[in-house]
Amino acid sequence: MKPKLYLKAVKGALQHSAPSKDFLNILLLNAIFILSILIGFKVLTTLTQDQFTSISAVNLDNMQEKSAEEMQAISRNAQSFLKTILKVGSFFLIIEMIILAITQARVYSILGKKKLKVSHFLLAHLFWAPVWIIAFFAVAFAGQPAAYQAAMAVLALLFIHFTLILYGQLAKHPLGPAFANTFKKGIMVHRLVIPYAIIFLVYLIVGTLTLATRLLPKLASQSANIILLLLLMSWVQVFHARLYGLEK
Repeated sequence: MKPKLYLKAVKGALQHSAPSKDFLNILLLNAIFILSILIGFKVLTTLTQDQFTSISAVNLDNMQEKSAEEMQAISRNAQSFLKTILKVGSFFLIIEMIILAITQARVYSILGKKKLKVSHFLLAHLFWAPVWIIAFFAVAFAGQPAAYQAAMAVLALLFIHFTLILYGQLAKHPLGPAFANTFKKGIMVHRLVIPYAIIFLVYLIVGTLTLATRLLPKLASQSANIILLLLLMSWVQVFHARLYGLEK
C-alpha cells in the first residue's frame, strides 16, 4: 500500500472508531466476557480453597526425618491438590473458551456486517489456545528469571497482536486461510508502526486515568478500572478491524 493510501486508511480507522451504537454493543459483549472471567475466577478459588488450605498446612521441615506414613500423606495431599487444580482449571478454561467464541463471533459479526458462526471461532480456539498456552508455560519455566517479566510482556503483546488479526480473518475466510493470512499480515511490521503508536498513546491516557482512580474507595476504583479496560479493549477492536477493512 502506498504511504498516502496507508495514512488515509489509518485516518479513516480513527474516524470510524469513535463511539457509536455498534461500539456500545461491542462494549457490552466484551463486558459479558470479562464478567464471566471474574465470576469464574471467584468460583475457581472457592472450589480450590480447601485444597490450598490443606497443602499450605503441610510441614516440609526436616523431610529426611519424616516416617514413611508421613511422606505418603504429603504425597497424597500433593496429588489431590494437583488433580483438583487440573480438573477445575480445565473446566474453567473450556467454559471461557466457549464464552469467548460466542462473544467474539458476535463482535466480529457487528464489525464485519454479516452473521458469523460461533462454531467457526470455537474451532479456531481449539487450535489457537494450546499453542499460546504452551508458549506461556515455556517462557514461565524455561526462561531466565531476570528476563521473565520482559519475556512474558512481549509474549502477551504478540498474543494480542496475532489474535486481533486472526479474529478479523475469521470474519472473512475459512479456518485454513484465516490462520495463513494471520501470520502473513502479522509480520508486516512496516504497517504496524503508526497504528500501534496510536494504540500505545491511548493506552498511556487510559493508564493515567487508572492512576486517578486510586483516590476512590476500593470497590469504586476496581469498577472504574474494569470500565476503562473495557473501553480500551473495545476501542482497539473497532480501530483494528476498521484498519483491516472489516467495516464498510
